[in-house]
Amino acid sequence: MNSSVGDDVVFAVLRAIIVPEADDESAVHLFAVESSRYGLGLFLTNLRHLNRLAEESALDEMSEDAELSPLVYVVSGPREEVEALADRIRHRVDAFFHILEERSLQEVRQQLECRLRIGRRVCGDTLVALACSEVIEEERLKYPHTLLHEVDGRLTFALYCAPFPDADVEEAQAEAVVEAWLNIADVPGESRPWTRKDVLDIVNNPRYGYGLVLEPSGDLVVAVDLLVKSLANRRIEYTLDDLDREFQALFHRLEDSGTFVRRPDTIAMVNREQWLSLHLHRIEELRRTHKTKPPTE
Repeated sequence: MNSSVGDDVVFAVLRAIIVPEADDESAVHLFAVESSRYGLGLFLTNLRHLNRLAEESALDEMSEDAELSPLVYVVSGPREEVEALADRIRHRVDAFFHILEERSLQEVRQQLECRLRIGRRVCGDTLVALACSEVIEEERLKYPHTLLHEVDGRLTFALYCAPFPDADVEEAQAEAVVEAWLNIADVPGESRPWTRKDVLDIVNNPRYGYGLVLEPSGDLVVAVDLLVKSLANRRIEYTLDDLDREFQALFHRLEDSGTFVRRPDTIAMVNREQWLSLHLHRIEELRRTHKTKPPTE
């Protein structure tokens, strides 16, 4: 569905904790998983964080009146591209209900799981499969709803599910979530509280120490984190030069893999030695935490 989609089209799944405030206003604490940050595999993995919001005590910690929005599946970009994608998504969701009349729920669930494993990039089909999976996840089917939001020629199409055909509450929440995403995006400390994952995403991003920009950035920080953990398991005493060679080799492998796109370099926030020293400290911490045997002389 996204064979001709440009780089400026973003697919995302959004969710928010909405806390009522004075004068009929609400604070929207936004959480988002976006195709601009993740390839398909990590995009699906990170959706678990959005689902866990309903299981954890995040609502009670903010306010006894806090509410959890529905999951909102969105595509945003230039008007013509999004209009075409929106038409295809609506058509495929409609076709899904015809399939439900012909096949068992178990068979349909298996087919949706298979669709989610196809390809490397998030696309319109990803959103359709996720939304349709939500439609049939409980004993009683949910109802899909859509909305459009346009700002300065950029169109955002949103798809969400509700337990009833009349979804006034869910529509208002979905609209609030989309507006928050378009205005401030998912920014820890602004749109929502910081998490440990947010901190690690910054620590593991080489743009801060090397000025290197590889996308999807979410996949990049996971690759860096895996390398650091791998280095911690080796019985070697590293110097900063050793770490620099390891990271440089990793960046070259990722760029050559064809999975990542190299963007123009940016100005590093800290010098390279500071960034490498931080990871050297992380390696030492990991060894202490997991009681790794000391490196050989």
